[in-house]
Amino acid sequence: MSILKKIEYSLKYNRTGKLNRNGKALIQIRAYQNGKNRYFSTEVWIKPDYWDEKNKRVKSIHPNGYIFNKRIREKKEALEAFEAKMINLNGHFSIVRLHEFEQYNSELPTFTSFYEKELRLSPIQADSLKNQKTTFKKLCDFKRQVLFEDLNYRFVVGFDRFLRKQRLGINTINKHHRNLGKFIRLGIKSGYLDVNADPYIKFSPDTTEPQRVFLEQLELERIENLVIKDRDAHLRRIKDFFLIGCWTGLRFSDIKALRIEHLVETGQGLELQIRTKKTSKLAILPLHLLFRESEATYSKPEALFRRYLRERQDLPKAFGSFPLFGKISNQYFNRSLKDIARLAGIQKKLSSHAGRRTFATILATKVEMPVLQKLLQHSTLDMVQVYVQLSNKQITEELKKVDW
Repeated sequence: MSILKKIEYSLKYNRTGKLNRNGKALIQIRAYQNGKNRYFSTEVWIKPDYWDEKNKRVKSIHPNGYIFNKRIREKKEALEAFEAKMINLNGHFSIVRLHEFEQYNSELPTFTSFYEKELRLSPIQADSLKNQKTTFKKLCDFKRQVLFEDLNYRFVVGFDRFLRKQRLGINTINKHHRNLGKFIRLGIKSGYLDVNADPYIKFSPDTTEPQRVFLEQLELERIENLVIKDRDAHLRRIKDFFLIGCWTGLRFSDIKALRIEHLVETGQGLELQIRTKKTSKLAILPLHLLFRESEATYSKPEALFRRYLRERQDLPKAFGSFPLFGKISNQYFNRSLKDIARLAGIQKKLSSHAGRRTFATILATKVEMPVLQKLLQHSTLDMVQVYVQLSNKQITEELKKVDW
């Protein structure tokens, strides 16, 4: 690997050899390193008569000669300063990365401007992006402008104390630290911070084990058998929505997006095929095999979906593109779940994610972990363990099998 030499900067007038319709050509800054060139616009256009090729400057006879030369000089100095900054951080700097100079409006980025820009370009889903934006707002409330040089152990300790003063929960504070740490590591990968300068190498935020709510088999059956009276008719759709989460393990965002087109009739029965929001992977669930009782014609999720298909068969074809469960916000869904839990005599505080945990918990004693991992679309088995919350009854049943 060849040693990277210092970048050489020079001015180039009319590199294309063509004038625009006003008879002018552009002055550019040429950057050269190890046989490679990069060109940067000075945004200065002049006629050939005003260019001093020998001295590489705009002639003083130009009405704006002094201003143009000053602008060109400042742009060239800014490029050199950017290179020096990167060399100080990494010990070397390649001309290939010099384009990052213009990405940040010809200025050395602060950490906050870097964070904000990366958020704008982020491909993550809306819920995760909202989460990240909340952390960014907290960071700006703590300190309006954060330089990369500010990111040290004392800074994150101060940020931690700032969050604690707002009386946020331990796990909420930990979430903000995780989000901040993610963008600090992104800054390291982008070359703005030395790898050994990551403040989270020394700082570990406090955590507590969160209460992961799920339903045991008997509790799930109470909701399945719950008869909702006409005065609470609005809860029927919420109940169906939640049960699909318990029976399929799908996330709230994916159930919310379900349409007729995602239900496929096969020779064995109904199958669900949907590209999930979080992973963008295709999930294929054989509904006819999930939560199926031996004497039943259809499995529980298959029977529910077939009911929805029957209800829509007489509607105009355009209705097929509408979500099966209509438009439901997460906040409204969680509020309505409290009413369902009350009606079913369940004391637990249910949420949209409780359905997914219920699915994982029940199936953990029925299928192998790699199968459950595939159903939940997790990349590692460790992630699956988070959802496997075995109830006391399940633990008892497993202990009965032990040959002491």
